[in-house]
Amino acid sequence: MDFKISRSSRQCSVCSRRFDDGEKFHVGLMSRPREDGVFDRVDICRSCWDRQGPGNVAAHWVSQFSREKKHAIFDPDFLWSVFHKCRPGAEAEAAASVQELSAADRARFAYVAALGLVRMKQLKSKNTRRTARGEFMMLETSGRREKDRQRFEILSVAMTDDEMQAIQDRLAELA
Repeated sequence: MDFKISRSSRQCSVCSRRFDDGEKFHVGLMSRPREDGVFDRVDICRSCWDRQGPGNVAAHWVSQFSREKKHAIFDPDFLWSVFHKCRPGAEAEAAASVQELSAADRARFAYVAALGLVRMKQLKSKNTRRTARGEFMMLETSGRREKDRQRFEILSVAMTDDEMQAIQDRLAELA
Protein backbone atom coordinates (compact mmCIF):
# COMPACT_ATOMS: atom_id res chain seq x y z
CA MET A 1 0.00 0.00 0.00
CA ASP A 2 1.30 3.50 -0.83
CA PHE A 3 1.55 5.89 2.11
CA LYS A 4 1.82 9.49 0.93
CA ILE A 5 1.46 12.76 2.79
CA SER A 6 0.36 15.60 0.56
CA ARG A 7 1.89 19.07 0.63
CA SER A 8 0.36 21.88 2.66
CA SER A 9 -2.96 23.26 1.47
CA ARG A 10 -1.67 26.73 2.49
CA GLN A 11 -4.85 27.33 4.48
CA CYS A 12 -6.67 26.07 7.57
CA SER A 13 -8.77 22.98 6.87
CA VAL A 14 -11.29 24.14 9.49
CA CYS A 15 -11.80 27.90 8.92
CA SER A 16 -10.24 28.17 5.40
CA ARG A 17 -8.08 31.15 6.40
CA ARG A 18 -4.85 31.37 4.34
CA PHE A 19 -1.66 31.03 6.40
CA ASP A 20 0.65 34.02 6.76
CA ASP A 21 4.36 33.71 6.01
CA GLY A 22 6.08 32.38 9.16
CA GLU A 23 2.82 31.29 10.83
CA LYS A 24 2.91 28.05 12.83
CA PHE A 25 0.08 25.58 12.36
CA HIS A 26 -0.75 21.96 13.12
CA VAL A 27 -0.55 19.20 10.52
CA GLY A 28 -2.65 16.13 11.17
CA LEU A 29 -3.17 12.78 9.47
CA MET A 30 -6.76 11.59 9.52
CA SER A 31 -7.72 8.07 8.54
CA ARG A 32 -10.44 7.73 5.95
CA PRO A 33 -13.56 5.92 7.14
CA ARG A 34 -14.01 2.55 5.43
CA GLU A 35 -10.50 2.71 3.90
CA ASP A 36 -7.95 0.99 6.15
CA GLY A 37 -4.48 2.52 6.02
CA VAL A 38 -5.48 5.55 3.92
CA PHE A 39 -4.80 8.96 5.46
CA ASP A 40 -5.64 12.53 4.49
CA ARG A 41 -3.58 15.51 5.55
CA VAL A 42 -5.27 18.39 7.36
CA ASP A 43 -3.63 21.75 8.11
CA ILE A 44 -5.17 23.50 11.12
CA CYS A 45 -4.37 27.02 12.37
CA ARG A 46 -3.45 27.33 16.03
CA SER A 47 -6.71 29.03 17.08
CA CYS A 48 -8.84 26.26 15.51
CA TRP A 49 -6.53 23.60 17.00
CA ASP A 50 -6.82 25.17 20.46
CA ARG A 51 -10.63 25.19 20.09
CA GLN A 52 -11.04 21.61 18.87
CA GLY A 53 -7.85 19.74 19.89
CA PRO A 54 -6.49 16.71 18.04
CA GLY A 55 -9.93 15.16 17.52
CA ASN A 56 -9.55 11.98 15.49
CA VAL A 57 -6.14 12.62 13.93
CA ALA A 58 -3.90 9.56 13.93
CA ALA A 59 -0.68 11.61 14.09
CA HIS A 60 0.12 15.30 14.25
CA TRP A 61 2.98 17.78 14.39
CA VAL A 62 3.57 21.52 14.26
CA SER A 63 4.82 23.09 11.04
CA GLN A 64 5.62 26.62 9.94
CA PHE A 65 4.28 28.08 6.71
CA SER A 66 6.77 29.68 4.35
CA ARG A 67 6.42 31.02 0.85
CA GLU A 68 10.07 30.13 0.16
CA LYS A 69 10.93 26.82 -1.49
CA LYS A 70 12.83 24.69 1.01
CA HIS A 71 15.62 22.21 0.47
CA ALA A 72 14.26 18.75 1.38
CA ILE A 73 16.52 18.41 4.40
CA PHE A 74 15.06 21.63 5.81
CA ASP A 75 11.42 20.84 4.99
CA PRO A 76 9.76 19.50 8.16
CA ASP A 77 6.78 18.05 6.28
CA PHE A 78 9.11 16.03 4.06
CA LEU A 79 11.15 14.84 7.07
CA TRP A 80 7.96 13.81 8.91
CA SER A 81 6.92 11.84 5.83
CA VAL A 82 10.29 10.04 5.70
CA PHE A 83 10.24 9.47 9.47
CA HIS A 84 6.75 7.91 9.39
CA LYS A 85 7.53 5.76 6.34
CA CYS A 86 10.89 4.45 7.56
CA ARG A 87 10.53 4.04 11.31
CA PRO A 88 10.16 0.53 12.76
CA GLY A 89 6.67 -0.88 12.38
CA ALA A 90 5.83 1.23 9.31
CA GLU A 91 6.89 -1.36 6.74
CA ALA A 92 3.31 -2.28 5.80
CA GLU A 93 2.28 1.35 5.16
CA ALA A 94 5.47 2.38 3.38
CA ALA A 95 5.50 3.17 -0.32
CA ALA A 96 6.93 0.55 -2.65
CA SER A 97 10.12 2.63 -3.08
CA VAL A 98 10.66 2.55 0.69
CA GLN A 99 9.84 -1.16 0.95
CA GLU A 100 12.66 -1.85 -1.52
CA LEU A 101 15.16 -0.41 0.97
CA SER A 102 16.90 -2.76 3.34
CA ALA A 103 15.95 -2.63 7.01
CA ALA A 104 19.36 -1.03 7.70
CA ASP A 105 18.72 1.72 5.12
CA ARG A 106 15.22 2.37 6.49
CA ALA A 107 16.76 2.71 9.97
CA ARG A 108 19.35 5.18 8.61
CA PHE A 109 16.67 7.24 6.82
CA ALA A 110 14.45 7.31 9.93
CA TYR A 111 17.41 8.27 12.14
CA VAL A 112 18.54 11.13 9.87
CA ALA A 113 14.94 12.37 9.54
CA ALA A 114 14.56 12.22 13.34
CA LEU A 115 17.79 14.20 13.83
CA GLY A 116 16.53 16.82 11.37
CA LEU A 117 13.22 17.05 13.23
CA VAL A 118 15.04 17.41 16.55
CA ARG A 119 17.20 20.14 15.07
CA MET A 120 14.06 21.96 13.87
CA LYS A 121 12.49 21.48 17.31
CA GLN A 122 9.70 19.36 15.87
CA LEU A 123 10.80 16.50 18.13
CA LYS A 124 12.51 16.54 21.51
CA SER A 125 15.05 13.96 22.56
CA LYS A 126 13.85 12.76 25.97
CA ASN A 127 16.06 9.81 26.84
CA THR A 128 17.97 6.83 25.51
CA ARG A 129 17.51 3.14 26.14
CA ARG A 130 20.04 0.37 25.51
CA THR A 131 19.01 -3.10 24.44
CA ALA A 132 20.71 -6.08 22.82
CA ARG A 133 19.67 -4.57 19.45
CA GLY A 134 21.42 -1.25 20.19
CA GLU A 135 20.73 2.18 21.62
CA PHE A 136 17.32 3.77 21.06
CA MET A 137 16.46 7.46 21.24
CA MET A 138 13.21 8.25 23.01
CA LEU A 139 11.59 11.18 21.19
CA GLU A 140 8.52 13.27 21.88
CA THR A 141 6.51 15.86 19.95
CA SER A 142 5.90 19.19 21.59
CA GLY A 143 2.52 20.00 23.01
CA ARG A 144 1.10 22.13 25.75
CA ARG A 145 -0.64 19.19 27.37
CA GLU A 146 0.87 15.82 28.16
CA LYS A 147 -1.94 13.99 26.36
CA ASP A 148 -1.23 15.91 23.12
CA ARG A 149 2.38 14.69 22.93
CA GLN A 150 3.31 11.68 20.87
CA ARG A 151 6.24 9.45 21.75
CA PHE A 152 8.51 7.60 19.37
CA GLU A 153 11.44 5.26 19.76
CA ILE A 154 14.10 5.21 17.05
CA LEU A 155 17.31 3.20 16.72
CA SER A 156 20.44 5.36 17.02
CA VAL A 157 22.50 4.46 13.98
CA ALA A 158 26.27 4.94 14.11
CA MET A 159 27.37 6.62 10.87
CA THR A 160 30.48 8.38 9.68
CA ASP A 161 30.16 11.95 8.37
CA ASP A 162 30.41 10.60 4.81
CA GLU A 163 27.63 8.05 5.44
CA MET A 164 25.45 10.79 6.97
CA GLN A 165 26.05 13.01 3.94
CA ALA A 166 25.19 10.14 1.59
CA ILE A 167 21.83 9.63 3.36
CA GLN A 168 21.12 13.38 3.21
CA ASP A 169 21.94 13.36 -0.52
CA ARG A 170 19.59 10.42 -1.09
CA LEU A 171 16.85 12.22 0.86
CA ALA A 172 17.32 15.30 -1.33
CA GLU A 173 16.88 13.10 -4.43
CA LEU A 174 13.59 11.74 -3.08
CA ALA A 175 12.07 15.17 -2.40
